[in-house]
Amino acid sequence: MTTPALADEWGVKQLDLDAYLKRVGRPDLSRARPCGRTLRLLHRAHVETIPFENIDIVLGCEVSTSVADIQHKLVASGRGGYCHEHGLLFGAVLDRLGYRVERLLARPRERPGRPWPRTHLTLHVHGSDGEWLADVGFGSGLLEPLPFADGAWCAQGEWSFRLAPHDEGWQLLERAGALENPMYAFSGHGQRAADVDAAHYYTSTHPDSPFTGQLVVMQRLGGELRRLLNREFSRVRSDGTCEKKSHLDDGDLAKVLTDEFGLTLNAPDMRDLLARVADVRSSLAPRTG
Repeated sequence: MTTPALADEWGVKQLDLDAYLKRVGRPDLSRARPCGRTLRLLHRAHVETIPFENIDIVLGCEVSTSVADIQHKLVASGRGGYCHEHGLLFGAVLDRLGYRVERLLARPRERPGRPWPRTHLTLHVHGSDGEWLADVGFGSGLLEPLPFADGAWCAQGEWSFRLAPHDEGWQLLERAGALENPMYAFSGHGQRAADVDAAHYYTSTHPDSPFTGQLVVMQRLGGELRRLLNREFSRVRSDGTCEKKSHLDDGDLAKVLTDEFGLTLNAPDMRDLLARVADVRSSLAPRTG
């Protein structure tokens, strides 16, 4: 039995569902059945509307995990966010629509010498007609939810994904062209809000985090992955080809944020961001949120 203290552990009551659905262009889904079709429509709408970005972390601002604060930023203010913001918002939306949602912490792709901690937030979603892995906050990840089972490759636009058994439980794999890329591994055990807060604190503040030392903005849209790493903007296609623009000056960087990702900052924040973003590409450039 859920205790009163944990009745709204994930802040679901703070959500303005109608405002969220309007933001992602799907107000028609407010009374939809909590099934696979509804989840697919919502998932793709979210990914193609709200980009991954870590601007507040670069600016040294505290990033809140309160659903009310996340909603103000990602919904009312037209900004994007990073994995914890996306996952907590989307999880609350699914809870309100009648799905059962487990929040999971995943370990991003391996790095030489020392594995990353389990810091990426993803979702195990139970609906009326199945179970899925849903992840709107990876940046370069799923366009649509994936059946939560060991299965064949599932095509999503120009990319393919699958879940496979792993030493930690499960691993999400991506196939682009002839390459198969591990994205992250996870145990499948649901987490508490305090666990997610701890992972969020590391990811948003620790000097070893790949998000505290560089600007990262990403979005899958129109059959390509759009990616901004500091002052380099690229369009990555499913066949592995990549079109890059490097050494963006202040005007071009601001234009990419606005025109490619739909992000509008106030003048002081834009000046501060441009001053902080160096013309370098970090060796820790992430694939995950």
